Amino acid sequence: MNSAHKRSITFLNRFFLYNRICLACKTLNTVLSKGMYSTFRKIKIFLIKHTSFDITVKEPANIQLSINKTCNLQCTFCARQTSHIREQLASDANLEMQIEFLKKNSGLFKEADYINLAADGEPLFHPEIKNIIETISAASKKNNIIFVTNGTLFTDDLIDSIVRSRIMEVHFSIDSLDRENSQFIRPGADMDRIIDSIKKINEKKKKLTSTFPVLVMRPTFISQTIGELPSMIDFCAKHGFSSILVQNMQIYKKELAEYSLVNSKELVRNNISMAKDKGWQCGVEVVLDAGVENIEQQDPDSILIDLDNTDAEPDGINDHDIMVADLTKKCVFPWDFMLVQTNGDVYPCCFSMYLLGNLYEETWEDIWNGPRAVALRKKFKKNILPKECVNKPCGIGRV
Repeated sequence: MNSAHKRSITFLNRFFLYNRICLACKTLNTVLSKGMYSTFRKIKIFLIKHTSFDITVKEPANIQLSINKTCNLQCTFCARQTSHIREQLASDANLEMQIEFLKKNSGLFKEADYINLAADGEPLFHPEIKNIIETISAASKKNNIIFVTNGTLFTDDLIDSIVRSRIMEVHFSIDSLDRENSQFIRPGADMDRIIDSIKKINEKKKKLTSTFPVLVMRPTFISQTIGELPSMIDFCAKHGFSSILVQNMQIYKKELAEYSLVNSKELVRNNISMAKDKGWQCGVEVVLDAGVENIEQQDPDSILIDLDNTDAEPDGINDHDIMVADLTKKCVFPWDFMLVQTNGDVYPCCFSMYLLGNLYEETWEDIWNGPRAVALRKKFKKNILPKECVNKPCGIGRV
């Protein structure tokens, strides 16, 4: 066995040990609320950054299933409201993932640490949502299902099913506690009903003496609402949320550019600082998504991707790869993440248009360590960001 092979095995052992520790700490975090998960994700970044060779990976630790492209709301800032996406949805014959497709690919779910049932729609709007949860739970060896919801479609029966099944986390997309702002961002969302559902989930957890599902608040901020962040910590503490994931509202239309967080950079930084202090006191972990971290640390000039601009090319936008310093420090998705669309297409994240393969045509094993996946990891190790990843909402590579 040569030295490179030994180094590869050593790294893989450490890599998968990280994922096991990460899952354990995520569970521990539901009890202690000490934010250990963020620490271990930094360990993952360190391991990948300091590995000087190209590798294949046993399986994706994080899987995102876009189980449907349908939704019960028409949110102001959603990409679905752009003419480009509307045209795509109108011609798309695969708006909902089928149960048989999930059963065929059940091997993908056995070892995953996280399976997120969200991408392009409201998961609870899928007519087979209960069967989907049961199918994935039966295939998985652990408590690893997550879904992101607007919180408006819960029923008592669904709440009972969710608490009894292998749901690790439920993420609530609550963008504002101010009713006027909430209606501007998510017209038609009933905040009273959402809060009532949160209370019922907590009551059911208490009745069944279960710590799951963990509740996570997932607001997406605009410049007019970022000032609410510290008060959202109080809301989280009151309603049993373990953490809050602070997200940057992606702007897809020029007429909405005034709402971008880049217009309020100092306000963003101040409120994040206050929220972290309050979160530590309340036992609520404050996690920043890549877009917000980019604003907080790198001071970007723009985060607008205008999908209604006829001169833009949303499926590629840039026509060449670019160099990005310390790329694996900023993104490790090619090593641990797989997005599966309703039509079977597989991507390395929910923003990139770098197609890895299609699960109707290949097995997930062949895709995950196939030529395109390996080539992508090689590029990242060389600090080369593929053109399909340039000018995306994460803000990692912009031209």
